[in-house]
Amino acid sequence: MSNNFRVGAVGVAAGAVLLSLVAPAHAATGWRITATPDKNSGLRDIAVTGPNDAWAVGYQSVKDDAVPVVRRWNGKVWNRVALPAAVKGAYLEHVSASSSTNVWVGGSDGHLKQFWMRWNGKNWKVVTGTLPKGSDPHSPDVLALGAGDVWSFAQAGKWETSVPDVRHFNGRSWSKVRVPGPIAGASAVSGKSIWATSWAKGKQGPKPTLLRWNGKTWAQRSLPLGEGSGIGGVLAFSDKNVWVSGMNPGALGVLLHWNGKSWKTVVAPKTSGVLQNLVYDGNGGLWMRAGQRFLHYKSGKWSSAAVPGRPGVRTAIAGLARVPKTTSVWGVGALDDKDWINTASVVVKYGK
Repeated sequence: MSNNFRVGAVGVAAGAVLLSLVAPAHAATGWRITATPDKNSGLRDIAVTGPNDAWAVGYQSVKDDAVPVVRRWNGKVWNRVALPAAVKGAYLEHVSASSSTNVWVGGSDGHLKQFWMRWNGKNWKVVTGTLPKGSDPHSPDVLALGAGDVWSFAQAGKWETSVPDVRHFNGRSWSKVRVPGPIAGASAVSGKSIWATSWAKGKQGPKPTLLRWNGKTWAQRSLPLGEGSGIGGVLAFSDKNVWVSGMNPGALGVLLHWNGKSWKTVVAPKTSGVLQNLVYDGNGGLWMRAGQRFLHYKSGKWSSAAVPGRPGVRTAIAGLARVPKTTSVWGVGALDDKDWINTASVVVKYGK
């Protein structure tokens, strides 16, 4: 994901999309399946540092045991990457990379053990940690801004009463950082300006909100989304140009834009559920996903394209990431059967 998290809704299930608009132009380079590299597997996240370097992480199910999977794109094929024995049985969920020699992966053993893996261009270094007893399994999200600036976002405790577990790596050691609420995903303008999705307590339940890091502390920012709303992704280009995707109380997908002074809300027509996987298209627009449709928004206009599939299975997209300095976008996920069981991992792409 480079400097942007792929984020799903927290506590709100994404509904099916009902949008049916004109598909984006250039169908020859439109959304398509490019690889299904592993059987009984799913890829959960992707980070791209260039046209010839991308990283996808996930896990394979072998006799009911998890086998961690890392695939690396070299410009031609997705090679499987050898992993250290220390992550045997790990469910790898998140990846972020600031360069091809600074790749970070977060995962868990499905219980109380957590994993942080770093690729330095030559080998892996693995750090493990343990959640407090009674915690639900949680894989830490990672945000790599540089070799000496890496964030880990996790939760500890039961889902209903969990507390934030946020850590920062300065290139030498990890330190815990206080935050006013849970962080679901984040997008960085710089090391001194990070915008993150979160939840705040409402009178009748949680409501979406934002947090911002100013280089010293995290502070809460309000959103024009009330209780009964959902939150998806965040994408910060500057402190006067921030986009957030989500869902309004009427269950319609929405985009929100911050111009440095106020929020503007744009409703995605004929949608149902949270708009997720928010990424830049490289040409002034945005890509996101709602159910089995990819949505595109640019200059006030919406368009739509079906998530590519195969007969008899459903394509479940988990993450999107743009190829830097291009208009191409990679996506990863799984091909699921009617019981939502992963039959194979899948890689999709838009553009060349």
